[in-house]
Amino acid sequence: MSQNIAPFPPFKWGWLSFDLGAYRPCDGTYCFYAYDSLPPLPIAPGRLNGSFRWLATPDDATNTRMAVYRPSAEARSKDAQRLGELQREANQLGLTFPAAFITLMQSQTLQDAIPSCTACYFQLADHILPCPGRSGGYLIRFLHDQQDVLAWDLYLTPEGQHCVTVSPFDMETLEDDIKRYPNTTLEQALDNNAFVCASTFEEFIYRFWLENTIWFNLNESSGPVLTPEQQQYLAHYSAGSAS
Repeated sequence: MSQNIAPFPPFKWGWLSFDLGAYRPCDGTYCFYAYDSLPPLPIAPGRLNGSFRWLATPDDATNTRMAVYRPSAEARSKDAQRLGELQREANQLGLTFPAAFITLMQSQTLQDAIPSCTACYFQLADHILPCPGRSGGYLIRFLHDQQDVLAWDLYLTPEGQHCVTVSPFDMETLEDDIKRYPNTTLEQALDNNAFVCASTFEEFIYRFWLENTIWFNLNESSGPVLTPEQQQYLAHYSAGSAS
């Protein structure tokens, strides 16, 4: 039993994301949305079982659209090797990756089924890093924005807990990144700019996938054709504006 139990969750809750058309405006690439303002996930909890069977096979348009943003075959080969190295590193630290994380990060097919309107792509960090100011907690980056505006990390504790965090920082270059925030310590920078954005890895992937597919459907030149779950998700915002 760890004598120094890591804080959980490590940061405030929040969702950093893009607009969903008129349903959820945003005046920049990303905006902050209070976590309790988000729609409930329109999927039965039992379907989030680590298999990702809910993830639709990408169509030709999605493959063509996202091909330019996807990592090269060489980069993906290195990522696959890195995953094994990170698993060994996790074992040495007394950490356990959630099964859904392993499933997704070792599958190019699953990753390719997740489009991104801001050109985000999956790429693992070189090492698992201690979370600054959260003794006993660790972070591993798995997704980041093409322009390095945001990065998403898996937060792990030796007690077996995990969640997903988002921030404008690459934890591997954190000391350089916080130079944008003068007179601010590492801990203060994280307190003010990092957020917990999902309680489990698969919940994050589901919401990220759903919002991106909604964005593309809303912005297709032929006009939006929304699936029932996309309509249910957006109805949350319509109901809010009507009340």
